[in-house]
Amino acid sequence: KKKRGLASGFSTLGSGLGNFAIGILTEKWINEKGTAYALRGIGILSGVLLLIAFFCLKRRLPLVDRMSPCSDRDILTKRDFQFILFGTLFFQVGYQMPFAHLPSYIEDIGLRNDTAAIAVAQLGLGSAFGRILLGWLSDKIGRMKMFRYVLFASTGMMLSWLFADTEVGVISFAFAFGFFSGGFIALVFPVCADFYGSRRLGGVAGYIALCLVPGAYLGPYLAGFIFDADGNYDNAIFVGAGCILASSLALTQVSNPPERPRVESDQEVRVGSTDV
Repeated sequence: KKKRGLASGFSTLGSGLGNFAIGILTEKWINEKGTAYALRGIGILSGVLLLIAFFCLKRRLPLVDRMSPCSDRDILTKRDFQFILFGTLFFQVGYQMPFAHLPSYIEDIGLRNDTAAIAVAQLGLGSAFGRILLGWLSDKIGRMKMFRYVLFASTGMMLSWLFADTEVGVISFAFAFGFFSGGFIALVFPVCADFYGSRRLGGVAGYIALCLVPGAYLGPYLAGFIFDADGNYDNAIFVGAGCILASSLALTQVSNPPERPRVESDQEVRVGSTDV
């Protein structure tokens, strides 16, 4: 429990490193083999890696005695959790914009094509470092406190995109934004565990994931729509930063987690059910 932030950072490290590796590999395959080959190669590689991961998964918690389609739905009535869901949704809108549109932005400002692959790779590399370092630091100063800090920092990093008009500037922005925004990925589930206990984390994570999906769709869509209307990404960046700021402000309304999770022991909750 004392090292949940660090443990979560390590558990989510793969997607950051994967994004770093895929960015470099995609650029290499496109240049040497063509786009069709690159798409097929990425698809096959992803399938193989996911299959290996499937066989490596092991269950640590005991099986539940019964489940319902909407287990743990009582948590949706909690004010703190409602603000966390709101923050998750709005964070995703801004978070996904650089991942989807940074290559187009680089092309639009006239930089070299291979800069796009390097910048996307730096988003992943920065995110990997951020998840580990910020997760570790959160165990020292408080996970909820660090959770708020990384979102305000991500807002500032998003705004710095406006000034990234050179190769060094774009790559620096990509790493810095990935670093701080990666803290959200590493901390959202440990923070929820601090509130509601690890035994309910499966149900809680499901509701968090439901808010990740619409935000991940809206962010790239809005950025593309605004670019088509304006001919540049400036207003899209402002919208993305505004969404992350809204997420940051939502977290200021969340109380600090209790010293002991509100629902943790078998006597307080029947795992997988709504009996509390």
